[in-house]
Amino acid sequence: MGTVHRALKDVTLEKGRRNEEKFFVAMRVPNSRSLVELPDWILEVTRPSAKEDRNEGIDAIIGTKDTGKLFVQIKSSEAGVAHFKAGRHFKKNNLIVILVIRESDTLDQVRKNARKLLAECRQTILASRITSEW
Repeated sequence: MGTVHRALKDVTLEKGRRNEEKFFVAMRVPNSRSLVELPDWILEVTRPSAKEDRNEGIDAIIGTKDTGKLFVQIKSSEAGVAHFKAGRHFKKNNLIVILVIRESDTLDQVRKNARKLLAECRQTILASRITSEW
């Protein structure tokens, strides 16, 4: 790997770590100063184990009251989303929530976007349970 390529990879990895940290700060439960509260069906927000991160492509795990664990992959761009969707992790589990966090996003924006995407994933899971019961 060339020096320039390695430097770009290091910058990308650091950006990813900062965005993951921003997510965890935004999703602290409870956050009474937030304009965007988290729904009561979210019980906890945790980091994955190193194995889950590496093998499953998971950056965060959301514990819920009714659907079990929801998995989150954090990206900093739409190009990152496209790359992730083309990869093995998404092909294995297409219910991974992919959240784009930009450096300019506020904590409330991160929380609002995460809440929306997590709610959509949760509804998909709940609807599939209802359909499969019939």
